[in-house]
Amino acid sequence: MSWYADEYGDEPLLGCVIGGGNKDKQFAVKYRQYSPADTSVVDSTFILDQMFDSDYSYLGTEIAAGYEGFFIEDSIFTCDYMPTALITSPWDE
Repeated sequence: MSWYADEYGDEPLLGCVIGGGNKDKQFAVKYRQYSPADTSVVDSTFILDQMFDSDYSYLGTEIAAGYEGFFIEDSIFTCDYMPTALITSPWDE
């Protein structure tokens, strides 16, 4: 999941979450942020990796072995995929 924010400080940003696992045992998420949004370089101050068990207890920042397939960072939706303007609702009157 990724989202574009044009009202973040002095420049727009792109926030991205990627993750996966087995909800009955463990799962992990990674957060990456790009600022400005159209850069291809991750903002190193906002790199976050977290592991959780099935009851959402925090297990730490080290991603367990075997989870690499869930975190292919090239799969992150970058700014090229994001609408950077509001889309008119088809139900707008």
